Amino acid sequence: MRNALILLLYCFFCYPRMLAQQPASIEGVVVNSVSGAPLSRVHLKLGPQNPGEEPAPVYGAMSNDAGRFSIAAIQPAVAYRLDVERAGFILYPTVEQAPSSVIIRTFKPGEGVTGYKLEMAPRVVISGRVLDENGEPMPGVGVLARRVPQPVPMHSAPMAWGSTDDRGMFRLAVPPERYNLIASVQSNPSEGPEIRTDGSVDSQYLPTYYPSTLSRESAAIVEARPGADVNGIDIRPVHSAMLHISGTVSGIPACASGAEVLLISKTGYQERAVPAGHDGKFSFTRLDPGSYRIHARCHTGDEPLQSQVVDLTLTNSSLDFLSLALTRGFELSGTVLGVPPTGINQREIALFPVRTESDYDPWRQRSAPEDADGSFRIKGVEPGEYEVEVRWLPDGAYVKSLRLGNTEAADAVIDLRNGS
Repeated sequence: MRNALILLLYCFFCYPRMLAQQPASIEGVVVNSVSGAPLSRVHLKLGPQNPGEEPAPVYGAMSNDAGRFSIAAIQPAVAYRLDVERAGFILYPTVEQAPSSVIIRTFKPGEGVTGYKLEMAPRVVISGRVLDENGEPMPGVGVLARRVPQPVPMHSAPMAWGSTDDRGMFRLAVPPERYNLIASVQSNPSEGPEIRTDGSVDSQYLPTYYPSTLSRESAAIVEARPGADVNGIDIRPVHSAMLHISGTVSGIPACASGAEVLLISKTGYQERAVPAGHDGKFSFTRLDPGSYRIHARCHTGDEPLQSQVVDLTLTNSSLDFLSLALTRGFELSGTVLGVPPTGINQREIALFPVRTESDYDPWRQRSAPEDADGSFRIKGVEPGEYEVEVRWLPDGAYVKSLRLGNTEAADAVIDLRNGS
């Protein structure tokens, strides 16, 4: 009986592993996205997305004359990246296949994927030059081709990126679509303006849409048609004086090493942060014209400090003497009713800032544990709109309703823009 028991335990622990090792497979077809005709001689490579973290083999296949392919004996439970190559074509995945323009897929043990359709678009080359205000070529300038948004997104947004050579020339291979072209001169945002004594003013080139505008609405659209390359595109980046934002953060506690000031570009979707020392002074240099959101923050124990959020716009001049005052925010208290705590995992109530197209600050997330009587107190909450989430709910439980004061909150979103 002792030997039988040992064998039973071994099988009990090994069975999930044996089940997890059941291989997966995928088969499908590759077609021309324009004509719908099958594509032969397409090379498909399926490899781990993170080779260092998830060791797994790299699988490959070639499509036949009917465009069909198959890959078998795939190790499951690994995140794979699917790369597809054929001369003269570019992979054109759907949004469902590649939400971030790259196909990432994890196979379940024993899963067999059939009828998987891949589209490849005939490659179109867009080429041209980037020239300065004197008509001289600009080497080392980044050029981005970004698809013009469509009313109904059928495919993930293709982009192509390249740099100009020593003659200021660029060459981008793209699927047949309509594009905006953007030229960006790289600079180091941590460098301050140059000190000049010859009367000249330090300046910079701004990210510029073809042919020479800062606005997407007034940019020219480049249409790439199948079988017809687009040549002779000249982009002239807009020249501008160096802009900056400087100011002072007040209310920094003596026990803190300093504060941090966060600047979010509402037009370029970029974030930058600089420290503010004990004197509270801060400065952002080499800024582009546009709309920004700025605030300061400071960690002091359990109650973080944060300033008011300031929205501002830079056009032709810089902004100095901006004042940001740190405060502790307010406290949000409440009660969870219905399902009592289980005692296995202490439940937690979390607030997540509502994400918008031009603004999202994850640092404003707040949470607090639920006490034994169902009450909770979340400290350091800043004004804004938040999504409410209850963590560690038992299986089968869900949030049936949410009320702030006498107001029923729809979609678990509460409005705290005017405070608690």
